[in-house]
Amino acid sequence: DRARALIAMAAGMRLNDRLSEALATLDAAEPLLREAALPLELSRLHHLRGNLLFPLARNAECRREHVAARRLARAARSPEAEAAALGGLGDAYYLQGRMCSANVRFRRCVELARANGFGRLEVANLPMVAATEFHAAKIGDAAAIAKDAIALSLRAAQTRAEMIARTIALWAEGLIRGDRAEGERQVAALLGVIALLGAHRFEAQVRACAAVMAARDGDSAAALALADRAVTICRQHGMAHIGAFALGARALAEPDREARRRWLRDGEAQLDAGAVSHNHLWLREIAIEASLDVADWDAVDALCARLAAYTAREPMAYWDALIAGGRVLARHGRGERGAALAAELRRLRDGAVAAEMHVAARRLERALGETADAAH
Repeated sequence: DRARALIAMAAGMRLNDRLSEALATLDAAEPLLREAALPLELSRLHHLRGNLLFPLARNAECRREHVAARRLARAARSPEAEAAALGGLGDAYYLQGRMCSANVRFRRCVELARANGFGRLEVANLPMVAATEFHAAKIGDAAAIAKDAIALSLRAAQTRAEMIARTIALWAEGLIRGDRAEGERQVAALLGVIALLGAHRFEAQVRACAAVMAARDGDSAAALALADRAVTICRQHGMAHIGAFALGARALAEPDREARRRWLRDGEAQLDAGAVSHNHLWLREIAIEASLDVADWDAVDALCARLAAYTAREPMAYWDALIAGGRVLARHGRGERGAALAAELRRLRDGAVAAEMHVAARRLERALGETADAAH
């Protein structure tokens, strides 16, 4: 009973980001469970520990814990614990930047949960299906799944799942589709949920997203204030979860060219220091945009190369499109014109429109217009 109580305490600590305390609590519970030979409770312990290691970007340990959780779930003959472990393995693939493999595990988790009536697990993992769906350049699907997950989490009163689902809806609508009004609606809802949970790393993420939307709209004062707040929160509560992306948002908000470069260098340094996988993707996306804005074509090419190297093990349609777009825009920026460049811009623009990557499509459309003007 004491070990079960310790696991429950650790789960509560996770909700408000008391990660170190929660890990220490699980360390105290584990020998009690091993002595009592309770595989189901041990499976739950390993699963929770893996979840706690995720925002700390401790990749190998996270995977090890979820593999152990699944093995023990099978030993206990518990479909519910196995479904939870599948969700955990989705997290482990996510940490490796293998978003398509993560999506497969999250989908299996949700399917097993639905088939067996494990509503809590379905609600908890459906947002992660949405979170990994857009990497395949299925933005409409990702947004629709996120909205379904919001509705389901509200019915189930699972506030943490609501927070994650709304964060993905914010990303899909506000940052990829470029609908700032819908993005701001999600920001307002999220800040209320985050205040209830005390989830500081998610507050930093939301404020960084809001800063990007403001910067793109030319609202520089708001962008700077939001990005500064996001970076401050990360520095107070841990940089690994979203710090590198927050530094990228601060760069995008920065009007001074050299200062912008310094912020981007800080973001790259944070990746080297340790960061959850989405930072390796999202920082480079924002850095490409920030570098295009100041006509730093060499930086764009270097960033595209880093992004291509990071995704080489598991290429993803969304990132392939952004890499190709960055490279062709750098060629255009250096002054290249002609039918071949126009054809490539048109192909990428049409692909971005079809995928509902509207922010990317608008930049390609502007370049295409300039190319057409030069031809006349």
